[in-house]
Amino acid sequence: MLSRTLRYRKTSPWLWKQRASLTGGSSGGSNVPPASVAAGTRGRGLEQAPTHADGAAADVDAAASASAEPPAVDLSLHVPRGPQWEAAALPQRWLAFSDLHVSHRTRRTCLAVLEAVHEAAAARGAGILFLGDFWHTRGTLPVEPLNEVVGQLAGWQQPTLMLPGNHDQVSLGGEVHALTPLAAANPAIHAFDGPTMFLDALWLPYRRERAKLEAALAAAAAAAAAEAGTRGQALQAVFAHTDIIGALMNEAYQAHDGLPPDLFPPDIPTWTGHYHKPHTVPGSRITYIGSPYQVTRAEAGQQKRLLLLDRSTGWEVAEELPLDLGPRYFAAAAKPAAAPAAPLEASEVGEEVAPVSVAAEAAAGEAGLAGAASDSESEAALLAAVAEQPAAAEFELQLPEGLRPGDRLLLTLPAAAAKQHQKHLRKLERQGIEVEVLTPPEARAAPRIGAADGLGPQQLWERYCSWQRLPAVAAGAGGELLRGLLAGGSGLGEGAEQQHTSIQFQAVEVEGYFSFRDPVRYDLAKRGLVVVTGQVHDTAEAGVESNGAGKTALMMAPLWALTGSVDARAEGSSTARAVLADIINDESKRARVRVEGTVNGAPFVVERTANKRSSSVTFELGGEDLTTQENRLTQERIDAALGADLLGRAVFYGQSDITALLEASDRAFKQELSKLVDLEVWARAKEASRRELGSRQDALKEAGAALRERQQQADALQQQAAGLQQDAAEWEGRHAAAAAALQEEAGQLLARLRGQQVAAGSAVALAQQAAAELGAELAQLERQLAELQQAQQAVRQQHQGSDGPSRLETAERALAERQAAAAAVQADQQRWQFQLGSAVAAAQDALRQQAAAQEQAAGAAAALGALTRRQPEPAEGLAAAAGQLEQLLVEQQRQREQLDEAQQRLTAAQVEAAGQQSLLAAKQERAQQAQQEAAAANAALLQRRAELSSAAEGSQDDASVEQALSSSLAEARQRLKSVQRQLAGAQQQLGAAQGQARERRQQLEAYLQLAGSGGEVGSNASSQQASQQDTSRSLAPGEHRHEGGAICDRCQQPISQALYLQSAQRLELEAAEAERAAAGAERRVEGLQREAEAAEAAVAAAEQLEEQGAALAAAEQYTADREADAAAAAAGAGRAEQAAADLSAAVVAAERVVREHRAADERLAGAIEAAQAAAALLAERQQLEGAAAAAAEAVAEAAERLRAAEERHAEAQTALGQLDVAGADAAAAVAAAQRQVQEAAAEADEAARLEQQAALLRVRREQVQQRQRILQALLGTVTELSSASLAAAAAELTQVCGGSVQDDSASGGSFGEELPPASGAAAATDDALAALEAAAEASRACQAAAAELQQRWAWHRQQPNLPARDAALVLQQLEAASRQLQEVERKQAELEDEAALWKQVDDAFLPRGVVNFVVEGVLGDLQAAASRNLSALTSGMSLTLSPCKPSKKKDGDGVIEQIEKVVHVRLPGSLEMRQRSVRQLSGGERRRVALALALGFTELAAQRGRLRSNLVVLDEVMQHLDGEGCLRVAQLLKQLPYDSILVVAQAHSLLTQAFDATDVVVKAGGRSRVEQDSTAAVS
Repeated sequence: MLSRTLRYRKTSPWLWKQRASLTGGSSGGSNVPPASVAAGTRGRGLEQAPTHADGAAADVDAAASASAEPPAVDLSLHVPRGPQWEAAALPQRWLAFSDLHVSHRTRRTCLAVLEAVHEAAAARGAGILFLGDFWHTRGTLPVEPLNEVVGQLAGWQQPTLMLPGNHDQVSLGGEVHALTPLAAANPAIHAFDGPTMFLDALWLPYRRERAKLEAALAAAAAAAAAEAGTRGQALQAVFAHTDIIGALMNEAYQAHDGLPPDLFPPDIPTWTGHYHKPHTVPGSRITYIGSPYQVTRAEAGQQKRLLLLDRSTGWEVAEELPLDLGPRYFAAAAKPAAAPAAPLEASEVGEEVAPVSVAAEAAAGEAGLAGAASDSESEAALLAAVAEQPAAAEFELQLPEGLRPGDRLLLTLPAAAAKQHQKHLRKLERQGIEVEVLTPPEARAAPRIGAADGLGPQQLWERYCSWQRLPAVAAGAGGELLRGLLAGGSGLGEGAEQQHTSIQFQAVEVEGYFSFRDPVRYDLAKRGLVVVTGQVHDTAEAGVESNGAGKTALMMAPLWALTGSVDARAEGSSTARAVLADIINDESKRARVRVEGTVNGAPFVVERTANKRSSSVTFELGGEDLTTQENRLTQERIDAALGADLLGRAVFYGQSDITALLEASDRAFKQELSKLVDLEVWARAKEASRRELGSRQDALKEAGAALRERQQQADALQQQAAGLQQDAAEWEGRHAAAAAALQEEAGQLLARLRGQQVAAGSAVALAQQAAAELGAELAQLERQLAELQQAQQAVRQQHQGSDGPSRLETAERALAERQAAAAAVQADQQRWQFQLGSAVAAAQDALRQQAAAQEQAAGAAAALGALTRRQPEPAEGLAAAAGQLEQLLVEQQRQREQLDEAQQRLTAAQVEAAGQQSLLAAKQERAQQAQQEAAAANAALLQRRAELSSAAEGSQDDASVEQALSSSLAEARQRLKSVQRQLAGAQQQLGAAQGQARERRQQLEAYLQLAGSGGEVGSNASSQQASQQDTSRSLAPGEHRHEGGAICDRCQQPISQALYLQSAQRLELEAAEAERAAAGAERRVEGLQREAEAAEAAVAAAEQLEEQGAALAAAEQYTADREADAAAAAAGAGRAEQAAADLSAAVVAAERVVREHRAADERLAGAIEAAQAAAALLAERQQLEGAAAAAAEAVAEAAERLRAAEERHAEAQTALGQLDVAGADAAAAVAAAQRQVQEAAAEADEAARLEQQAALLRVRREQVQQRQRILQALLGTVTELSSASLAAAAAELTQVCGGSVQDDSASGGSFGEELPPASGAAAATDDALAALEAAAEASRACQAAAAELQQRWAWHRQQPNLPARDAALVLQQLEAASRQLQEVERKQAELEDEAALWKQVDDAFLPRGVVNFVVEGVLGDLQAAASRNLSALTSGMSLTLSPCKPSKKKDGDGVIEQIEKVVHVRLPGSLEMRQRSVRQLSGGERRRVALALALGFTELAAQRGRLRSNLVVLDEVMQHLDGEGCLRVAQLLKQLPYDSILVVAQAHSLLTQAFDATDVVVKAGGRSRVEQDSTAAVS
């Protein structure tokens, strides 16, 4: 049911009588209207019913006004006629039942119920009452059930009264209903076509408009009041079929719509149908009889009944007859075997299972519909509890006890349990028990990050990194990126929220828009569940009934006005822009659509106009015009204020939009969810991470190119080094061969050296003498060197001291210290100069503030002087006057409390007096009525006695007459029963004959109409046939003829004229024969009716004689009771009159007290006003004095700041003077330090000169020592030459060849250029050397050869391996290239690591990354909402929305972070649920899942506050759905919490029969209009 509650303020008509009695007079002289009373205007809907804030008095005044009196309600119009319907002829007891709901599915149960009802009524001699909803499907009667029901009802003997229910009505007004054929089948059955007063009860058929029911109740109240004086209580009960606010649709759902209980009389019972649960509305006497069997699963566990009502006791219950017919509903759920649970009995489950199994159950009455889906939350909890069980667990199934064939069992089982108990369930089905298995979707795992959409970006990123175990470096990089975005002033932040929009649509107005040429205004607010159909008139296109009427154009007009888009099903996109020329009506120059409503409580108006070239849009919000010069900017304002981005997804569903969400890709699905969750920060983060990743990838490409270049260079060097190494190896081979040749030549020289051994002896002595001289020279050099070292030591001691630093170092350190001191003085000078500037600025600021404060002080003094002159009264007097204000206010509060108390006492006295007056009038009326009843009872008693005496005289002492009378009564009763049976049979035959006659006549007329398709021939044939049968047929207005023959309406072939005339004649004869048979049956029925009336009269006369004796005793008792009542009423009236007088005096006294308190309150108000004025003046004076004091303080404060600034200025100038002196001293100290540094540097130069001389002496000493060594070496050589043998020479040559030969001349020359001139020792050495050489002259040839050999050997040894050297250089280059290559590889590895890092971060910001975790919570909410909707649409399917899906790669991580939509469908004839893709679903299955998901998205948008709307528009969303699917959709839509749900559907479709109202878009002459709440029949 729609969750809208209408608040009624119209006063109950049952208070009219009491209010009228307060204004004076008894019932005879009251202002209550007569039996036909005005009942208010007839509005188009509940909202148009008039209300009066002044209560019932306004209603009475309006009803009494003859000029404004609305149409009256005639409660006698539909009273049953005929003697059998006289009150005296009808039984006192009536058996009541309701809500039978006959259909193909339920006809066997319904026939059993009808049989049981008639048997129970016949056994008790009771009539039968039926209170509505005899049929199940409105507008279409099933043929087979109709025939069977009519056949059974035709045999009923008990009088039956029937009320049409909402399922029985065809027209929206309720005047045309489906109980008419039942009443025609049996004269003992009467169906009330409208409100009726009959048998002291008000009979109310179902009516949509509340005003009609109120009018009927008011008329009944007036009629009861008018007849109250002539007989007893004229209205004893109300029978209805209606909604009552507060009634129970089932054990868990209470009605919020309908009529308030206080609209019905509180002192008499009200019996009603409509809701299937038997119960009494709390706090009232309104009772729902309930359905006679469990019509839907919502009634599981309910005990059904029949009620026997007694008319003689005011229609109270005399007996309650329990019923247990038809199939019963049970529910159970499997439990794990480890924790067995008792089976869910029907009484425990009750209404908690919403899904139904067939279309008829889905289209059950409002009670069943609402009840069946009212406990979706409990069902969801039950499904969740079952789904949470482990799939591998063993389940125990305990079925309810007492199951019988025909019962219907709903089992909620997990897939594992269904497979486990499949055989058991098949056994139940073979036993005739209908089993429906509901397999809930698998339990959804808890969100991986709880409340992810409620966390801030930083918190969510940390949770995501922890869940995904992202490396700390990647997590840190992503976090730093987010912090930069959040702190970058881009509007993103932890507390950012999306806009919340609550939009209420009021109306839409179109003109020149598609087929709407003329202005049309269409209401969008509080419409309920409305189906919008179309009708096309005056069209030449064959087969067109409603297509093209303009239904979709009208429903999507608000969307075009708000967004500039329409349902673009032809373009394949719901957001495509329509071509302006297509929108504008062909007869108009422009199109205009205006939408009115409120958004977040503020009214708005959007109007969009378009001509064939351009369009414009205006926008008003809260009375402010927000239209800009550009449509784009105005549209942006509309989008921001009205949430237009969600309108096409959550409010307006076009023909192609309903499946868009189901078929959306992962990215598109998340884009839709982003409208409900703020994902902007993640989109921005994705852009930033993409830039970071791109920069790393570009750098990695550059590093790769450099790496390839370095690698190529290293490869080239490697090849070059290999070639050089091969050349070096070849050179080594040649070098070894040359060495071997030299060694061979040295062996040859050994022989030549032996002759030279003697010559060396003479040169040895000379060489020894030269060596002694060199030793003396060396000693002299040592002494000179020691003296020079002593001089250096003295200089060093003078320059450095003992252990401390040098004088130069000390001087440099002192210079640095003086330079630092000078820099510090400069810094102090700059600081004091800054302070000097600050002091000057502070002084100037203080001067400005002092001037401003003085100006304020002058102004305050002037204002205070002006106030003193205006009010010279001293402050003490004002303070005293103001001090009295609080006391006066307290006194006023006390006085007003006393006044309120006095007024309350006055009101209570007036109310009590009015009540006493009403009671007095009622008691006086009751006394008068009791006296009249006593007089009437006495008169009736006398008349009864006279009649009894006359009857006794006529039958005195005549026993045979009494016996004959008894015999005739029995025969009359037997005769009456026989005639009634014959009459019932004749009536049935009459109905069949009349039906056959109508059928034959319709066949004839249809055949004659074929002449119109063929032209003149058919028309002539028709005229000729009509003349032959003595009938006439003229053309209807607008009918015309064609030239040619008749055309068959089936095969579209022409019919020959002869065959046409022959067939027409035959059909005419058959029609006439059927009419004659019907007339004969009618005459027979009339004759039998007359016989039945005569028999009934005879039986009534006999019964009257028998009852006269008992009636006389009852009349005597009744007379005595009435006389006692009259005496008691008279006494009560006297007491009430005295009490009324006492209360009137109390009212006068209370009025006097109130007047006194009001006068005192007025005096206090004047005193308070004067005190308030004094308080205001005192406050103003104190404020001015405070301002003057504050200004004086400000002047003093400014002067103080000026003085402080001047002091700081003087202090700064003094400090700067002192710093100038200190700066000069510091500069002089720096200059002195610089001179000391220069002196220390000169001393250091002298020490360096002495050190240089010492170095020369040391070099000379080294030269002498070297000569000494050379001499000794030559001496040893000569000695060895002179004494060596061949072996020694061979060893020497071997040593020479294996060692190095030095060039002595070259070695000596290396020192000769730098040493001082040679001394005498040097010359002796030269002589010794020459002697040695001369001694060896004899062996010079050998020596020369040996020298040559030594030179060649030395040259051989010194000869470099050039290829090896080049190879070494190349290897060095290769090593450097390798290091560069490693550096590039290192940089590349670093870049690869960074790129991999940012690739991880970038992947994390993808829609399948952290965004998936953000939408996971909202995805769960969406699945819950969609599952609730889908469970109401079908029990064989389930939808699961998962944030991730399994990976198909064997080496993958197991899941892919993409939204997966999984649909499970139960296989036909199996309990197994098989997974299907969306593409595998049939058209109807896809529509159900898509609609459930789309409506869930709308619900979620409202829950999250993104877009709440009072309107939902569904355009042709029922495509591909069968009858059951359409009815289940209607059931689901009735539960949605929207004020208006508009569904576009084709006319006469099954869907239109289940809605509250029908709007028809009528297109005639190419122009469309709208008929809202059309009362046209929908069949």
